[in-house]
Amino acid sequence: MKKALAIGSVPLLLLFGAAFQSSNSVPGQLQAIQAQLSALQAQVTSLANKGPREFYLTKTQHNGAQALSACAEGFHMASMGEIRDTSNLRYNTDLGEKALDSGFGPVVDFGWIRTGTIPFTANIPGVANCGVWNLAVNGNYGTRVEPFFAWNNAGITTSPWTSETHPCDSLSRVWCVQD
Repeated sequence: MKKALAIGSVPLLLLFGAAFQSSNSVPGQLQAIQAQLSALQAQVTSLANKGPREFYLTKTQHNGAQALSACAEGFHMASMGEIRDTSNLRYNTDLGEKALDSGFGPVVDFGWIRTGTIPFTANIPGVANCGVWNLAVNGNYGTRVEPFFAWNNAGITTSPWTSETHPCDSLSRVWCVQD
């Protein structure tokens, strides 16, 4: 009888042992959940350590056809929508142009800016984009912006920025933003 009971309990022991080692078991599921939580915590920590997204105005000047490749690695030519509100951005004073009184903020100077429109070369600020930054031809235009400097004037549509067009074959700095 003892032998039969011992032999009969072997499958039960194997079954219980497998249940606690299986990935479908409660301990296995808890282990999987813990691994996912650890991965999420690492992502949150990584994002928290990044700080605000950076932007800058290039120190070098480029024609309209060179604007897309003007930014440092890890940055791209900015669109107005990406840098319009600078309160959630940080100006990169190492990469960007500086003035004697710019502190940690951007300089007041014009730079090429992406418009988010179709290829357009007419002399209209906000849509002109040197044919999506492929042309450096006289008579074609691109849009440039600068921080609005006339503090005593009423705001304008792109406040706190002012915009203008500039010939695509002329040189200008470029606004860049972190990828």
